Order: sequence, then C-alpha cells, then structure tokens
Amino acid sequence: MKRIPVLVAAVVLMAASTLHARVFIGDSFVLTPDERLREELLLVAENSRIAGAIDSEVIGVAWNSLISGSVRGDIISGALNQEFRGFAANDAYLLGESLTLGGRIRGSLTALGREVNGRDCVVNGNLRMGAHTVIFSGDIGGKTTIWGTNVSLSGTYHDLIVYGRDIRLDDRMVIAGDFTYHSARPIKIPAGIRISGKVSWKQPVSRQVERTFLARKFKPLMAFFSLLVPFLLMAAFSPNLLAQTVSLVGREPVRVFLLGLLFILTASLFSLIILATLVAAPFAIIMLSILISLLYIARPFPCIWFTRILLSRMPKQKFLPLLSTILGIVLFVLLTSLPKIGIIINLLSVPFGFGALVDGRLRMVKKLRQEGFL
Repeated sequence: MKRIPVLVAAVVLMAASTLHARVFIGDSFVLTPDERLREELLLVAENSRIAGAIDSEVIGVAWNSLISGSVRGDIISGALNQEFRGFAANDAYLLGESLTLGGRIRGSLTALGREVNGRDCVVNGNLRMGAHTVIFSGDIGGKTTIWGTNVSLSGTYHDLIVYGRDIRLDDRMVIAGDFTYHSARPIKIPAGIRISGKVSWKQPVSRQVERTFLARKFKPLMAFFSLLVPFLLMAAFSPNLLAQTVSLVGREPVRVFLLGLLFILTASLFSLIILATLVAAPFAIIMLSILISLLYIARPFPCIWFTRILLSRMPKQKFLPLLSTILGIVLFVLLTSLPKIGIIINLLSVPFGFGALVDGRLRMVKKLRQEGFL
C-alpha cells in the first residue's frame, strides 16, 4: 500500500461521499466466486481480483486488475496490467499499460492502453479502442473504431473504422457493414474476408493537411498568430505577469525547469485519476483543457527572454518589451519549424515556460500572505 498515492485515495473517498458504496483502500482486494456485492464498489489497491458478482457499478484503480466475475453496472477501471474475462451488463471503460480482453459486455467497451490483446471478446454495443499495438479477436454488435500503430484484427464486426500504420486483417473476418481504414497507403485485403458494405481508404488527416497549399505555405504564420494573440493580451492586461515570467526563465533556469516538470507530471496524473471517477470527470476534463492551453502558451518564454537579453543593449524605450516579445515568438516559431531541432526546442521550452509561470504565481501568493491579504 506504500506505493498507492494518497491523492488517489482522497479522490476515491470524495467520490464515495456522494454515493452509497463500499470503499476499499488497501494492498489486495479479492471477491471470491461465491461472494456478491449489492452496492457500488470503489477501490484503490495494488492487486484487485473480482471473481464474484457485483450488482452495481465498479470504479477502481490498481496496479494489477482481474475481473472474471459479473458486474451489473458500469465498469471504470484503471490499472497497469488489466485483464477482463468476465461479464458486464452495461458499459466498460478500461485504461491500462497492458490490457487483456475477453468475456462478454452487453453495453459498449472503451479500452485505452499501450498494448491491447483481445480474444473471443463479445461486445453487444460499440467498441472504441486505442493503443500502440492492438491484437483483437471478437464479435462486435455495434460500431467499432480502433486507433493504433500496429493493428491486427479477426472476428466479426458491423461497421469498422481503423486508424493505423500497419493494419492486418484475418482472412476469415466478417464485416457486416462498411469498412473504412486510415493509413499512409492502401492495404491488401485478404480474399477470404466477407464485407457486406463498401470499403473506403483514406489517408491520415495529418497527411491530407500537409498536402494542402495553405498548410505548407502558411503553417508557420498560423502558429505565429496563435501565440501572438495571447501574448498581446498578456502584455496589455497583465504586463507584470509577462515580465516576471520572462525574468524567472533566465534568472533561475534550473529551478523553473524542475518545477515545471514536477507540476506537469502531477497535474497530468491527478487529472487522469479523477477522470476515472464518475463524479469528478467533468472537473478533470476542464483541468486538462486548462493545462494543455497553459503548456501551449508557455513555450515561447525562453525565446522571449533571449531576445530581451539581445535588446537590452539598446537605449531604453517603452516599446522594447513588446518588440522583444514579438521577436521572441518569431524566433520560437522559426526554430520549431525545423524538422528535428523543432521537437527538441518544444520539449525543452514547455517545462521552462510552465515552471516560470507557476513559480511566479507561487511567489505572488506567498507575498500576499506575508502582507496579510490572504
């Protein structure tokens, strides 16, 4: 239990306060085949094994999770290693590093992970699946949408949509509807496959956009204006925030970089954890949206600091801060447009800029407390 974050337990207890539920927080949770739970189950455990029957919803976070029993309500489960080979009367939402799927789900199934392996999995509703590697065999009654890099499929489907780089289909597959796939090039469809509807091949959206004249010629310009507008608003309505953040990037680079990494990891983990709960999921979506926006805006701050250093030798003028901001954004857009260097610049700029933003707000809160405003 030492490895289970206290934050996870707090979120589960918060959700349990609004529901009539059984709460388990511990090292190992086991529900034997002869046991039955009438109420909702909220659990945080290192190892979870549900072989019995649960008459309501299950919300769980664990390192290793196995569900081989029956669940009458929805299932929301996040685990490093997750296996489902039981029965679910409603929808199931499964998140993990490695997912092994089987059994039967009367509702819809959403599965997200790095690797998904499914064998003889029956889903009466829709199937939504995303992973780097997908190896799946099943009988799907509704619409199936799969995102992956390497996708290998067999079984029976209705309408099937696949996004992937390497898509392989078993020659005994049955598609009782339309088959649409998105890949860089057309795939070879085995002769033995039975497809009732039409087959459509589409290139990935990124490829389609890259081929357009507008994207090729004006992509850097669009990136520039998408950053210029928020920074102009910042310069107009909160110039002190802009100046302090730029200053912190150059004055304490190691501190703001480490602080940025820490807050990015913490905020992302916290959002994913509370996203697994029904009660706090809307708050998690809002929090992730704000975080992504801040990370996007934070990237040019190191380049703005660099341009301010270059312009500091010029005679002081009122327009210099604004000019250095615009030139910094231009420099950032030009650097990030380079094929390989751009990725490195983006990865390094995010924690620097975000760390400076957070550090500045923490300093402001500390100062307000010292002066008695908080």
